[in-house]
Amino acid sequence: MNPRRDIVQLSNSLNKGYFIVLESGEASSLCAYVDLEEFQLNPSKALVFGQAIKVMHDRMIIVNEQLTVQPVALVS
Repeated sequence: MNPRRDIVQLSNSLNKGYFIVLESGEASSLCAYVDLEEFQLNPSKALVFGQAIKVMHDRMIIVNEQLTVQPVALVS
């Protein structure tokens, strides 16, 4: 897995959130948090919008397709 400029979802036992990949390496990527509510890393540490964190690729789920708006045709 080598995500570049993707939207990824990260989750832990406290919550889940969305991040954008800023820089991708061989085994990990630098990601910025893009949700409005805090992302709890542990009970005493949280990320806010725009803060970056380095994440191993095996902890990411790419969600680009899930967040894409799909056209809908209304029929009667």
